[in-house]
Amino acid sequence: MPPTRAALRAATLLLAFAASACAGGDPAREYALLTSTYNATYQEVRDALDAGSTLDDLRAALAAMADAEHTFWEGLKRIAFPEAVRLDADHLLRFTAEAEAIAREGATASDWETARAALVRYNYVSEQASAASNRIRVGLGLPGVVTPGPTPGPSPSPSPGP
Repeated sequence: MPPTRAALRAATLLLAFAASACAGGDPAREYALLTSTYNATYQEVRDALDAGSTLDDLRAALAAMADAEHTFWEGLKRIAFPEAVRLDADHLLRFTAEAEAIAREGATASDWETARAALVRYNYVSEQASAASNRIRVGLGLPGVVTPGPTPGPSPSPSPGP
């Protein structure tokens, strides 16, 4: 059964909780909490994209991505990153804001091709964000470098549906 919009919203709310826990304490602990919660949210969205077959499904998933990116960005801003990873943290903030803007654009697309093009651009920026995130994880001494692939999505040709 594909994740529902309510499940996507619940995942984003959990991410908001993790973001609010970032308050300038232990950067490694806060970053680990924020990224693990973001990754779980991201997986919910990936599952929704895999299961979706209509323009509305794609737009809903892109809207959830935009919300998750914004919440992740808010959490990142609260972490007191050490100087050793500051440049990568700044890059990650920029990539996250760019990913949010692209996902919001796709979430309001009026046709399949425009929404799908937004997803492709989102994937490109997400790969750049993942590289910055991995450098931050290494710099903070966190285990498990994350290497998510591109976000799968619906096939290039739309299925019949609303």
